[in-house]
Amino acid sequence: MTSLSIIATDPSYRKFQGQSQTRSIAIQYGLSLVTVLLILSPIVPLFYQALIDRPLYRSGHEFTIENFAELVTSRSFHSALLNSLIFSILSTIIAVAGGAFQAILIARTNVPGRRFLGSVVLWPLFVSPMIIAFGWFILYGPAGYLTLLSKTTFGWAPWDLYSLTGMSIVSGVSQAPLVFLYCVGSAALADSSMEDAARVCGSGTLRILRRVTFPLMSPALIYSSTLIFVNSMEMLAIPLIYGEPAGIELLLPYLYKQAFSGFDSNYGLVGAIAVFLLVLVVALVWLQNRLLVGAGRYTTVSGKATRPRPLALGAARWPILVLVGLYLLMYVVLPVAAIFLRSVVSFLSPLIPFWKVLTLQHFASLIDNDIYRRAITNTLQIALFGGIATATFTALLAVVLYRSAFRYKVPLEYVAMLPRAVPGIVSGLGFLYIILMIPYLGELRSTIAVLVVVYVSKFLPIALGTIAPTMHQISADLDRSANVMGASWWTGCRRIVLPIVRPAAISAFVLVFIQITKEYATAVFLISPGSEVLGVSLLQAWEMGDVGMVAAIATVQIVILVIFTLFARWVLGANVYDR
Repeated sequence: MTSLSIIATDPSYRKFQGQSQTRSIAIQYGLSLVTVLLILSPIVPLFYQALIDRPLYRSGHEFTIENFAELVTSRSFHSALLNSLIFSILSTIIAVAGGAFQAILIARTNVPGRRFLGSVVLWPLFVSPMIIAFGWFILYGPAGYLTLLSKTTFGWAPWDLYSLTGMSIVSGVSQAPLVFLYCVGSAALADSSMEDAARVCGSGTLRILRRVTFPLMSPALIYSSTLIFVNSMEMLAIPLIYGEPAGIELLLPYLYKQAFSGFDSNYGLVGAIAVFLLVLVVALVWLQNRLLVGAGRYTTVSGKATRPRPLALGAARWPILVLVGLYLLMYVVLPVAAIFLRSVVSFLSPLIPFWKVLTLQHFASLIDNDIYRRAITNTLQIALFGGIATATFTALLAVVLYRSAFRYKVPLEYVAMLPRAVPGIVSGLGFLYIILMIPYLGELRSTIAVLVVVYVSKFLPIALGTIAPTMHQISADLDRSANVMGASWWTGCRRIVLPIVRPAAISAFVLVFIQITKEYATAVFLISPGSEVLGVSLLQAWEMGDVGMVAAIATVQIVILVIFTLFARWVLGANVYDR
């Protein structure tokens, strides 16, 4: 009898194995239960509120479908829905066209300065769309710097942000980097043999791009189009900044106003709108998955060696470089620069040199204001603790999903990815209902603990999407070797798998930190005195009409994100949004 056989038949060893197995099962079920509670708990109260006749924190509820009937017959809702659909479609077209064009230009052509352009294109990802909207307002708004300059020089300005088209342009440009991020990999891996075959048949560069390269990017285009459409449907800041002054009602501002209309707030209608929006987004994600069925026919990377070659633009590459440079300058660089400049001047006008109105009063007021100081410290704490909690919990969840024999891991993965289809404002509203339903939770609303939990739930899919690829790359032989040596499932994961995925977990932490710092919609319903955050403070300062303070807060947020991103790259070694 071998020594291993003797060990295996030893009663104490069998007892140890039984205890290890019990502990592993307890960990798997415990993580699964926490995941289900985090993801589903804010959704259930929304459906409940939509089906009762009074706020759920009051007694004497009666079930009714009157809330949905009011929704169906409401003209204002119909108008908001139609405007939202038009806005989302236009935003998607602009974002996909711009992002895909930039991806092909940088990944598949010989345009000069591709590496630098690729970095600049991604800058808006590190800035909230709300800040981009503020920057555009400072430059291109009715009293914007470039608007006044154009009117004084030419007598008119060719743009109007206070329209569906204007709002869509701002939204599309701010989201184009997401499309670029999804498409640049597909463009870079395109099989050049297909392009060579088209060239042999007499096709020029433009025809090759239209008939070969773009079709091969179809999966990335479908996925990014769905993402942009969903993001546009749940966008709050841009419609509030540009739509409200022009009387253009969109779905999220409509929900926002219904919820904050004081004593006359119609919580049943708010719940019905939230449920409608949730069902709409889930349907769009389902449609996306249907469209991606059979995506294997777009496969271009296989065992056959290929080396994509850049498409020659000829003499057109310099004019194209100039056009792309002007686009990035006008729509990305200048709006951010305008925010910085507006934060250090008393007002900004082409009629008066800015150096004559320089001031630090906005930052002095920000520092002197307790609310804004708390918003900064709260945001940093929430982003830090939320990022660590999300990355840690997701790493543990990933070993259950991808490195265990847990019987419910397939449905658990679907649940974990569900927040992708839940708009942030809807998720925040659901958590608010939980707080209102459970008496003892009301005291937590004035603390940042609630927001940490909410953000863990919201950004868990992002962290999982960062960690999962690394988990798939780890050979199962490592787990088997540990099991052969007598290690339990949990010991093998803790001693072998988790240390290997640590770099991916750090990247997930960095990504979630950035997302939490930028986020505002999820926290709109949850903040109270003592739990203010930067994103909502920005929105509130805008509603008060204090543009200088808006610029100062936006500058602080940008500086925080820039410093943290540099720290993450140089100290933590994290590659954020790396292609």
